[in-house]
Amino acid sequence: MSFTSTPVDQTVTEGDETTFHCTATGNPTPVITWLKDGKTVASGENLTFTANRNRSGQYLCSAENGLGVTITATADLDVQCKIKNFPFANGL
Repeated sequence: MSFTSTPVDQTVTEGDETTFHCTATGNPTPVITWLKDGKTVASGENLTFTANRNRSGQYLCSAENGLGVTITATADLDVQCKIKNFPFANGL
């Protein structure tokens, strides 16, 4: 079993939609599970969500083929705060 694509680190702005991709090949066909902070957050090749500050951190893609073989890959997400536009007096 091996990865055919792994997730990559991302930096996004709060409120943006972000997607991590992870695919693996093997026999039997591996099942992809996504984890964050040790908890399963999704399954499938794509992990898509709207970014907010509490979503920052490391995401782990786990591929398991049911025969006791598991491979993992990680990617970091850095969610930047949205900058608010404040009006400035006299164009300053």
